[in-house]
Amino acid sequence: MKEMIEAEALYTTQVSLWLTRILCNGIIHELAGKGVFRKLAAALGGDRGRLPRLLVVVTPPVDILNPEEDQLRTHKPATELVRRVYDNAKKAKHFECMAWVDARLHAQRKQRLQCILQQLVHPSSGEAAQVDDEKELKKKIQEHLKGKKFLIVLADHDDLTPWEDITLTDALPTDYSEDSAIIVTPSMQHPVQLHVWYAASWFFLGRATHYKVHFYSHLDALNKKANELLVGSHPRKDEVHAIVKQILKKCRWDAFSTKMVLQALYANPHRSKAELETLLDSIREFNTVPNARNIIRLCYDDLPSQYKACLLYLSIFPLGSKIRRTSLVRRWAAENIITKRYDLSAMDEGDRAFSALLDRGLLLPCRIDPADKVKSCTVHHHVLSFIAEMAREDNIGNTLLPLALSRRLSIRNGIQVLELSKKQQGTRSNACWRFHGSSRSRRSEDSQGPLDDMVTFLNVLHESPRLGLIKVLDLEDCTGLKNRNLKNICNKIFQLKYLSARKTSITELPKEISKLQDLETLDIRETKIKSFPAKATLPPKLVHLLAGDIYRPSNNDTGSTESYSTIHMPPGIGSMTNMEILSHVAVSESADELQHVGQLQRLRKLGLVIHGNSDRLLSILLRVIWKLECLYSLSVHIEAGGKDADMNTKGITISPPKSLERLSISGNISELPRWIEELPQLSKITLCRTSLTESDIQFLGKLVNLRYIRLRHESYTPKKLTFKEKEFKRLEFLIIEGTIISDITFEQYAASQLEKMVWTPTSMVKLCGLEHLLRLQMVKINGNCNMDDINMEAHPNHPILEIIEANATATASNAPALQ
Repeated sequence: MKEMIEAEALYTTQVSLWLTRILCNGIIHELAGKGVFRKLAAALGGDRGRLPRLLVVVTPPVDILNPEEDQLRTHKPATELVRRVYDNAKKAKHFECMAWVDARLHAQRKQRLQCILQQLVHPSSGEAAQVDDEKELKKKIQEHLKGKKFLIVLADHDDLTPWEDITLTDALPTDYSEDSAIIVTPSMQHPVQLHVWYAASWFFLGRATHYKVHFYSHLDALNKKANELLVGSHPRKDEVHAIVKQILKKCRWDAFSTKMVLQALYANPHRSKAELETLLDSIREFNTVPNARNIIRLCYDDLPSQYKACLLYLSIFPLGSKIRRTSLVRRWAAENIITKRYDLSAMDEGDRAFSALLDRGLLLPCRIDPADKVKSCTVHHHVLSFIAEMAREDNIGNTLLPLALSRRLSIRNGIQVLELSKKQQGTRSNACWRFHGSSRSRRSEDSQGPLDDMVTFLNVLHESPRLGLIKVLDLEDCTGLKNRNLKNICNKIFQLKYLSARKTSITELPKEISKLQDLETLDIRETKIKSFPAKATLPPKLVHLLAGDIYRPSNNDTGSTESYSTIHMPPGIGSMTNMEILSHVAVSESADELQHVGQLQRLRKLGLVIHGNSDRLLSILLRVIWKLECLYSLSVHIEAGGKDADMNTKGITISPPKSLERLSISGNISELPRWIEELPQLSKITLCRTSLTESDIQFLGKLVNLRYIRLRHESYTPKKLTFKEKEFKRLEFLIIEGTIISDITFEQYAASQLEKMVWTPTSMVKLCGLEHLLRLQMVKINGNCNMDDINMEAHPNHPILEIIEANATATASNAPALQ
């Protein structure tokens, strides 16, 4: 909070100084034009005498809408408006010279000058890339703009004085057309910035000034978006829209409330006139917290009862926690908060609940994968405050537990754990174990203290009676955890359904693991556990077994020498008929347990690490997976050395599982298995160390439903990758990282549906044919790129181009796409 206040104060001071300078210069230039104070004007304003017109287009800090539907479009309404102006002016040839600068990608003055020069000259000339000196850049820009009518746009800047980089430097000539202009669209991060720009607009009312601030936000962008969200068949659309317009007007100074109103309309565009009128009556201008709570209540009341319980469960997490999607959904299922519904499993229904909370803005995305699926989330402090109060009223949650324990334990065990915690008074000071109750702090937890508290709790667990009501125990990242702690857990917390020891120092599982008769999820990823205890049986109700640890040398950027270690296939796996996820486990040379995997008819996700005689093991594996009718994800890591493994079906006539959607292969193989063309649902492929050839890529290009390809290190051997005509017809996402590929070409009509491309090369690269990708929305290159053949300005869809060079600077320009 202190840092935010300081940042806002600095911003206000900087802009105020700038406004004062502009006002003084404007007065002096006006007097100078009348022959008064000419010498003073020359001294203060140099020999320029005037500046091009500057139009600032401002919109409030509101981001919408569904984080899983369209993460590619990150530009503000003001930028989109200016983009339309820019495009129309370009088509009509209103300006002799035009340049668009994405300030987020070009944060430094030199980068922006290079970007402008690149667009003033022919894109293939490479002139801007060859100029590294700022003075030379300014000189060349002046030469190109001299005597001409130009338009320069600086979009989405969030730095303090970008106008100094363009309008008040020597970069512009003194001889240019009176109708030349510069347009700036500031990126608003805090409401105070909007207030400052509102004040700035009053500085520019005089006719003599060339500066103008235009607010494109409240009744323009927001009402336009709200109108788009309301269903066209709504019986009272005009009346409802009028109410929404009034709601947005009252919330116009509050970014959170404004966003939540739009999210509410997005999630349910059929909202009645009565409920919107009730919301309107409850909202007051400049009443931020009450307004936020009323709008959150609107979104909350709209949820099904199970989804409400899922949201209230989040009250146990401290403010600022980053919550992994899959872990959260598994915890919901373990607590029976979310259950099987019709043909959907509890996990699938939980995933729907997660998406519903995202749609309403009740969850905020933290990490998003390349395919735009939200992988982790956090909770806004307004939402957390609301659900914490609701949980207390309904007596839900660990409100009496220390903050260190509440997020790691299930929500239905407060009394038992409270009794146990009294024994900790002898090992920790009273201050450490003071329970804050309903008024406890919701700040982000300290990384060291809470972990010590959790270990202390486990250390006295052996002295306690059995805690049968605890269903969830999440020990991820709990430092100081010992093997004996896990043994105590198995002996005392016998009704556990969810147990995570991920990223802990645990090295072995106790034989008492078999006592956890109700355990459904066991997560031991990123640990050193290698095997199940001898003569121990698996918990009979186990549904998710998650294991595996990837080792990467610290000095290895490409990951080409990474190795995968994991637990060996547990004995008696064939009897685990409830198993849905088995990932990743190592297969022994005998393959005895591997053959029993075919009995797991509910198995949906399988991950295997293969050592030794890979051909024999792969042959058995293929026979096994052919029996798994529900399998949708298969991951195979081949660690064996020697000759390339053969994954083809020699002598096997059984059909592969028709439900398989995702396939990941890591290791040396002779060629891509040809049986994958028999998989009608296959949409996602990840390859690593497979050493593919051009013929393998052509084979992939014929797969009719392939939407996502990820080529990791050593997955493809040639340096040039060509996507040929009419291949990859459904491909939408292309991820290439750590390969020797240095030249990618898209022929006409190839990958016609491609929307997003991320490329992390190991050397200077060349990228051609992007103009053929008419659906393209974003290209991100993490490395050095030859810009001669990339002309995004001419692309009809105006995709976002982001280039992060090896020295962390960007050198390419792009114009943003419109929604």
